[in-house]
Amino acid sequence: MRYEVFPLVAEHGQFNIPDEVLAGIWNTMVAEGKAQKVFYNGYVTSVYDFINFLKTGGVIAILIGDNETNSFCHIAWISDYGEGHACLHHCSLGKFKRGAAKAILAYYGQFKNSTGEPTFESMIGITPENNEAAVRVARLMGFKMLSPTIPMLCNDVYAGQKVGGVISYYQYERGDTSWAAAEKAEANQAA
Repeated sequence: MRYEVFPLVAEHGQFNIPDEVLAGIWNTMVAEGKAQKVFYNGYVTSVYDFINFLKTGGVIAILIGDNETNSFCHIAWISDYGEGHACLHHCSLGKFKRGAAKAILAYYGQFKNSTGEPTFESMIGITPENNEAAVRVARLMGFKMLSPTIPMLCNDVYAGQKVGGVISYYQYERGDTSWAAAEKAEANQAA
């Protein structure tokens, strides 16, 4: 398998991925001009903020490794999860790779609750409308865009203004559930 998932987890009070690796991820995001796009609200502005953010309770972070290049090619995390959904955040390191994105969605899609049922039925994204590259990537990942854009939803501190938020979602296909049947019916009507 080309893309491998490395979850960031604490074992006996120590995280399995060293801070130096996480600092390298941050430095790559900064060098590629992506850190300010991902953290457009200005809450994470330094390597220290970034590492602490990823280690915060309520954030489930992963790194995606590319086994052909022996390097990390993507970072992702979910937050605000519950009731069958989570907010997905991610950033490619270097050029976007669909296989890495598929690995992200597959990883979070396999989570199970205490009864053995899938934890997440959908992933939700909120993207500033002025980040057109991120909106394209969401579409490439299979997210559906809701319309219209919500005006002034995202406070882009680097642009110095509030901008519209593009709401998107990714729905996991889990057999013939009621939502899957509705999606199929909707697709058939559109065809």
